[in-house]
Amino acid sequence: MLQFNDIFAFIEVDSQELPQYGIDIIPEENTVACWVASQPDKHFSVTYGHTRQNDAFDIKITTDGLRCGKVLGRSRTGTIRKVIGVPTSPTSVRPYMFSKLQLTDEDQYLNIDSSHMGEIRVDFYRTVVLKKRSKKKKRYDVCEPLGLVHECVKKTLSHCVSLGSEVSRPAKRSSCVMTKRLDTNPLASFIFRYREHSILRANGIIPQPIEGKRTTRPSGEGQNPPLHVKKERRRSLHAKEEQKPTPLPQDVHDLTIENVINAKTEDIKPIDAAIRPLRRSKRTAPAARSPSTSASQPPAKRIKRESKKVKLSI
Repeated sequence: MLQFNDIFAFIEVDSQELPQYGIDIIPEENTVACWVASQPDKHFSVTYGHTRQNDAFDIKITTDGLRCGKVLGRSRTGTIRKVIGVPTSPTSVRPYMFSKLQLTDEDQYLNIDSSHMGEIRVDFYRTVVLKKRSKKKKRYDVCEPLGLVHECVKKTLSHCVSLGSEVSRPAKRSSCVMTKRLDTNPLASFIFRYREHSILRANGIIPQPIEGKRTTRPSGEGQNPPLHVKKERRRSLHAKEEQKPTPLPQDVHDLTIENVINAKTEDIKPIDAAIRPLRRSKRTAPAARSPSTSASQPPAKRIKRESKKVKLSI
């Protein structure tokens, strides 16, 4: 939403406010400008409001340099109005819409002023109502947008503003009044420069998305999961709790290898002192020989084997 002092305005598509990029405030001209992304064959509306009291506004809407709307804003604080298009009768209107730009190479279109192409401008003038004209009928001026544009003046434009087919609207009581502007320059002006989304991103007006960062919300996040999903989650939690090791009671000793190694050496010392004499006696005792085997059997004789050399004749 663009705002200057206590007046604001924005563009809506499908009842959603279009995001504004590159907002530029020019205080000396009472102007606020920005960029918006346009989509072909999409209807849009101009929404505005103010919080000023005891003021009436002559509101002028210009698209691509052509006046396509004029509204008299009454002095009601907090009033928000939406202009969907150009009225053609008390019960019909032609809605605003974005369309693809039609290009031509004919020379007769070179002299057309295209300096304000790709702009939607909303000007607010302070005004005063002089008198009503009850006998005069209200005149409906329907502006015809530019049909063709010369290809030399495209200027990265791919869309334009056009008017859709007539649609019905509720009948409104309208009267013809005479007004007078109190100031030469508008009290506030809002300029919406529209371009295709890809063009704005290529020129750095719309920032590039960060790689690896999710820009969309995962499906189901922040929503109440179905009943079967809840039951499955409970089962997995119970299974994890059953797999946890149960702690041992205080009267049960843990006989794992780590605990045996880490036992106190004072408990082993008495046992080691008791078996130490037995180990010494076993080492010093001579090996006992059997008397029966030494008396009956004579000592074995050693036999020396001599190798014989054999001479082979060939």
